[in-house]
Amino acid sequence: MKLSGIDLSEVEALDRETYLRALAAVRRRRVVRFTFTPSGVVLWGVYSRKREKLYLVVPGLYCSCAGFAMNVVATGRSSYCYHMVAQKLAEERGEYEDEVLGDEEYFEFLDRIRRTVVLSG
Repeated sequence: MKLSGIDLSEVEALDRETYLRALAAVRRRRVVRFTFTPSGVVLWGVYSRKREKLYLVVPGLYCSCAGFAMNVVATGRSSYCYHMVAQKLAEERGEYEDEVLGDEEYFEFLDRIRRTVVLSG
């Protein structure tokens, strides 16, 4: 099934390791859909294994992790990282945490993501 640029059946068949890592993230409830109110803005995030970092995922387009920067942007070895696959799997299955935040928390949330990117890069 192809969703937002990622063909999950192709990933499962051709990149089994990435698929299994993504599936583990989904099963461990590390994928979160953040909805800001009242604007209705939706952002997706995937926590690291120990939940010390949160990676911002723009479905099918971008992830704030170092793996995306290296393997997608810098070298072109792939068109996705496992966080992006996890987000798609979670959305497809309806297996994600749902967190509702007020619009006034939006910039604080983005700053949290920015600090993660700076610290991990």
